[in-house]
Amino acid sequence: MLEGQRGSGSKWQARWWSPAPAVFCTEFDGYFDVDAVPLLVDGFEAVLAASPGLFIRSFHDWQKVSAYSSQARTQYTEDSKPIMPFVELIDVLFGSRLVAMAVSVSNIVLNGKLHPLSDRATFEERRASEIIAPRRPLTPGIVRAT
Repeated sequence: MLEGQRGSGSKWQARWWSPAPAVFCTEFDGYFDVDAVPLLVDGFEAVLAASPGLFIRSFHDWQKVSAYSSQARTQYTEDSKPIMPFVELIDVLFGSRLVAMAVSVSNIVLNGKLHPLSDRATFEERRASEIIAPRRPLTPGIVRAT
């Protein structure tokens, strides 16, 4: 388990944590701007480093994201590409159609690993079950470049 970090900008607040090995969680509130990207990518990298040999399961609670800059979406997607071979699935809870559209666009680039959800109960149930589930080992041959 990693306690994670909190961060904020002029229009946003966010945090990441890892409640179990190979489980990466985020909460985001406000306007997703490019200055938020390093917090999320650094968190993902920390969970990945703490979980060698395991696929990562991720949960983004972005129901309170009000809007986003296209530059932030593009940057976060690009920065996430090298991590995707180590990711099993990413559930994204959204509250707006705008965020749902961003998830759909990013999903094309990230090989279909994003799973958008609009129902909090389903999102929480899926996250709770993954926290206690055994972790899946990486497929032989997937090696992290150092």
